[in-house]
Amino acid sequence: TAGEIGYDKEYNFSRGSIVYQRYRRPHVGGRTSSFVSRVEAFVMDKEITFGQVEACIRRANKYVKEIALFDVYEGGQIPAGKKSMAYTVTFEPKEEAFTGDAVQKFVDKICRVLKNELDIDLRT
Repeated sequence: TAGEIGYDKEYNFSRGSIVYQRYRRPHVGGRTSSFVSRVEAFVMDKEITFGQVEACIRRANKYVKEIALFDVYEGGQIPAGKKSMAYTVTFEPKEEAFTGDAVQKFVDKICRVLKNELDIDLRT
């Protein structure tokens, strides 16, 4: 159906992350939009807010379309004074669909910026 959205899911075992490839079938006379979503969890100081993380992610990559926080966790394997926040970050290409390598570079840069600016680590 024109405009219908579908999802393909892939688990990246080496990074412990889930990759969603979201696609939209073209509308009549329109071009296909292709979105790629990555699910990542980060460990940070308890005082860091969603707004701080979101601003950092958006500064790190111009293709970020949406950032959704879906889990906050404290305790267990998380050190005292820290929390884990899990996000879905959706990237939208301006022209061509992204390759897996391109998306991985986006995520790597986001991780570097979060580490440098807020001392946030990727949860492993």
